[in-house]
Amino acid sequence: MTSVISLFYDEIALKGRNKKKFIKQLRYNLNGFLRAWKINVNFLTFQGSHFQIELPENVDLEFLMSKIILVPGVNHAVLSDVLDFNNDFYAAKENLMTWIEQYLQNHPLIKTFRVTSRRADKYLPVPSMEMNAQLGGWILDAYAGLRVDLHHPDWNLQIVARDQKLLIARERREGIGGLPVGTAGRVVALLSGGIDSPVAAVLLMKRGAEVVLCHCQNQSINKDAVQDKIQQLAKNLLALHSRITLYILPFDDLQKAIIQSVPSDYRMIIYKRQMLCLAERLALKINAKAIITGDSLSQVASQTLDNIKTIYEAVNLPIFSPLIGLNKTEIVQLANRFGTYETSILPYGDCCSLLVSAHPHTKSKLAEVLALESNLELNTLLDDIMARAQIYQYDLNAYDEK
Repeated sequence: MTSVISLFYDEIALKGRNKKKFIKQLRYNLNGFLRAWKINVNFLTFQGSHFQIELPENVDLEFLMSKIILVPGVNHAVLSDVLDFNNDFYAAKENLMTWIEQYLQNHPLIKTFRVTSRRADKYLPVPSMEMNAQLGGWILDAYAGLRVDLHHPDWNLQIVARDQKLLIARERREGIGGLPVGTAGRVVALLSGGIDSPVAAVLLMKRGAEVVLCHCQNQSINKDAVQDKIQQLAKNLLALHSRITLYILPFDDLQKAIIQSVPSDYRMIIYKRQMLCLAERLALKINAKAIITGDSLSQVASQTLDNIKTIYEAVNLPIFSPLIGLNKTEIVQLANRFGTYETSILPYGDCCSLLVSAHPHTKSKLAEVLALESNLELNTLLDDIMARAQIYQYDLNAYDEK
């Protein structure tokens, strides 16, 4: 028995005349992953609603299902087994009942069921409703302990008839949905090394953006450990896009200048303003159109409404903060879903926390901040940081994911 995976999208169906562009990009992204995973398959599309992957023998189905649902644009994936039936539904009864027996043996808690069949090929002489009734009757005759529940069944047996084959759904998994990466332009995401910023980056990838990562690094004694963690976070995001670029910007000289000239209760604000300035310079260099932060309103002192306003006024590019209305529990749930949490909680030295006040300003005034910044040679310092940027490019094809 062979298997197929059907990958369904949702938002793409609403794109009207641009729909083909989104489908083409999703196909391209999926092919990139499958090459990296060393899985040779044939893609087929049907009725504009999904891709179907015909799987080779001996493929690791658990690996493939767990990975493919993280590809932005995939709403859900259905793993199905394939039975040949040559347009004779009744002749397929024995093979169907053998499959059902094996399924029920593996799922002994099933007490109620329904049958949902669909004829993708309308020339099949048996209508869907007749298929539902006949197969349901066969199951009731064979298993006296089962009963039909059309509204809340333990098991919805789903069958699609297509190309003289029956596709019997074995498992469905929900994807992260959204749009394919590469359909919404390029953005720069500030990557701090904590829990929030990788999740913010993923949420923009989920909206179709190509995300370039930017980390501002202090030069502490833990520099190598911090850099290893940041690089691992970047590699975590390869689960969503098969190519990731990371810029690591040395923040040490600017930190020293700020520490020497700025009172401790304002340092955090000026640190973050200058990080945005660096992200903007990088964005202009690589033709990105926005900057992404992991800010969540009032989560910490630098994220009060007054401070966010002061910090964001440092740059002209649009700033997106997709976590702004989420609490920490919700963000952690997303981090676990996207596979970044375990790396994010590893210890590291955040450059924003270096020699700042235990009680920083929560209602900063832009005029006061600009006066403090006027004592710094910011353009010179920022130019020097950009000149010393380290660039890392990761490609999933360079790693053995298995």
